[in-house]
Amino acid sequence: MILPVPEPTQNTFTDVPTTSPFYPFVAFLYQWGITIGTSPTTFSPADPLTREEAAVFLVRAMALLSNPAVQAQAQQIAQLGTNL
Repeated sequence: MILPVPEPTQNTFTDVPTTSPFYPFVAFLYQWGITIGTSPTTFSPADPLTREEAAVFLVRAMALLSNPAVQAQAQQIAQLGTNL
């Protein structure tokens, strides 16, 4: 599954500054609704990811496949490969 990377609109989590190497990935997960953080203002990037959290991430990511906008974007990207 290939998803377009949305432009971050704001720094949602206080423990992931924009200078952090994790920032683009955390912003991506948040903007696509794959994560909501460990609280409304924290992500806790240094904490280990539990199996339950990983399962939730996967379920939310797979749910994006039914999003028509994501499907259209994926079709456009796939068609680029056929035009090479």
